[in-house]
Amino acid sequence: MSDLKKQYKNFRLRRGNQIVAYAQEKSTGVSFTGKYLLFWRAGEEGFDEIDEATSSLDKMNRRIYEGDIVRYKSNFKPLFREAVIIKKSNDFFLLDLDFWAVIPLHINGLSLFQAEALEIISHQFTHPDLNQKIKSWKKASIT
Repeated sequence: MSDLKKQYKNFRLRRGNQIVAYAQEKSTGVSFTGKYLLFWRAGEEGFDEIDEATSSLDKMNRRIYEGDIVRYKSNFKPLFREAVIIKKSNDFFLLDLDFWAVIPLHINGLSLFQAEALEIISHQFTHPDLNQKIKSWKKASIT
């Protein structure tokens, strides 16, 4: 991973299933971008969920966050599959939605998937049934 990528972290800020802003944490502070940048001026908590970004981009050059549902392709399989991005400790994984298998997104800082093999198709938080299944799976499987 380049030194530039190590210098900051990116986050998606949500209120429920609505994305309200994005944040970038640098050594000099935090900067916000997005549609609802004045959310903190109303005197209310502007967000209740934070999704951390992976260091990967999808085939459309979009940043991939935990909770994104992606279509992915393995080098060894000709078909695309669907997975949700999950985080365990400080690492990101694909949770395959057919087999509930966990696949690392990176090993030792190197991406296991080229951008052309990943495409964001939705978000976990916009699918209540899937969201509940994943929360239950995490509770049972990841400690």
